[in-house]
Amino acid sequence: MQTRKRSMYESFINLISGYLLSMGSYAILFPLLGIEYRVSDSMWISLWFSLLSVSRSYCIRRFFNRKEVR
Repeated sequence: MQTRKRSMYESFINLISGYLLSMGSYAILFPLLGIEYRVSDSMWISLWFSLLSVSRSYCIRRFFNRKEVR
């Protein structure tokens, strides 16, 4: 069974890689869609969705770990 600390560590590694991937995606996608690309906007959007992703991932992982114990 995975510990809470290990779950959080894995979630943050996922956060960092997802954040960098989304920043690169916005740099490519926004100009293709005719949307003005600004690094600061991209950073805030990426941060928001990354935090949501970490929360979701952590909760789901803890839920399934709890089910394994029972």
